[in-house]
Amino acid sequence: MKKEEIYQRIDNIFNKEKTRNLFKKQTDLYLEFKNNHQISKHKYSFGDLVKLDKGMFMRGEGALAEIDEEKIKFISENGFISPDIIYEFNSNQKTPLCIPIWNIQKDMYLKDYINIYSGATLEYTVKSENYKKYTSLIPYKKIEETIESLRNKEYWMWRCEQTKEIRFMPSLAKDDPKVQIAFIMDVRDGKDLIKNDIFNLNFDKDVLKDFIKDFFINDFIYAERNDFTTNREGAIILGIPSCFIEGILVGRILEQNPEKLAMIKKYFSDCYICNLDGKVIM
Repeated sequence: MKKEEIYQRIDNIFNKEKTRNLFKKQTDLYLEFKNNHQISKHKYSFGDLVKLDKGMFMRGEGALAEIDEEKIKFISENGFISPDIIYEFNSNQKTPLCIPIWNIQKDMYLKDYINIYSGATLEYTVKSENYKKYTSLIPYKKIEETIESLRNKEYWMWRCEQTKEIRFMPSLAKDDPKVQIAFIMDVRDGKDLIKNDIFNLNFDKDVLKDFIKDFFINDFIYAERNDFTTNREGAIILGIPSCFIEGILVGRILEQNPEKLAMIKKYFSDCYICNLDGKVIM
């Protein structure tokens, strides 16, 4: 989309000048990076283990029932841009006018990151500590072992559920044909762009309340940060251009489809493609 088109869309959505100005400034940053920034070429070879650095982003495209060439081409040209800018604005979403991402919180190998988010989230309450709640991430295939460890704790109750990441990114836990691709982004050169993350508690509250419902703000953004809620999530205002995409993670089903892999590589020739073992396959 052209700048004028995005500006017009923003003017049609917002009345407050402060809010319009922030979105327009973010539009300028998005387009500046899109048109002028080029990510450094990766140095991986076939079979290498991919490393993630703190501050990198992961984003799954869980709605792709088919890895459609038109969609892949659009992402290669534009990156990720909020559907609320392109289509109808829907303020009832959790993160309208934003691009949700997963924020890598420490340096680690991709294989270890996948192993963790392919597991589950555990919460247990300790009665003797005034019913204090504890949460933790349980790696893949460690659920029974972890639950067994609770036998020696004075817990009042516990609950366990799949991680949020499994719903949106390829995982070891589920071969979902609709969740077969995710994008790895090195955004460290885009600090001005990514600071407009609505989960950042420094984000302007006056702007935030103009486009997100109060109950979403209270229940997700300003909720207690733990492994069940928002401590790994982010949502960048407007969009993130494709120049920050370093690599592409594919699920087991897509890994076995050489035609689809070749099509993806055609549009992301400078990016590596890796599998759920965290290894480069193309």
